Amino acid sequence: MVGPRSILTDKGTALYAATKARRGRVPVPESWRGRTEMHVAASGRWRIVVEDVAPREFADRVGGYGMDVVAYIGPAGAPARFVHRGRGPAQVHALTPGFETEAVLASVKGDATTEFMFHCPAILAIRAQGPWSITVL
Repeated sequence: MVGPRSILTDKGTALYAATKARRGRVPVPESWRGRTEMHVAASGRWRIVVEDVAPREFADRVGGYGMDVVAYIGPAGAPARFVHRGRGPAQVHALTPGFETEAVLASVKGDATTEFMFHCPAILAIRAQGPWSITVL
């Protein structure tokens, strides 16, 4: 998912990609502590801010645009619906406490809806190129 505005790691993995100038929050895995080289591909002005920010918490519903990090704090065993309205792929990644991807809970392309199950409270990385929402059913 590399776009005209991209931030790539030294291994070529897309940390952030967008077709238009957007603001996005992406997790930086704990294993990257120390020095990590990033490559920025963008036309015009750009800025990277590295912050220690807690994920937005939710128990019933959360929504956003593009890349974000959120935390589901509801009960285990809850079914959920992921809705994406945009072009390209969109995924919900369950993260470990060190912000490494543990599993892909949902994956869609374009305007789409899918359902998945929360097996426990979880930190999630949303990778999307449009508006999205997660609703606990």
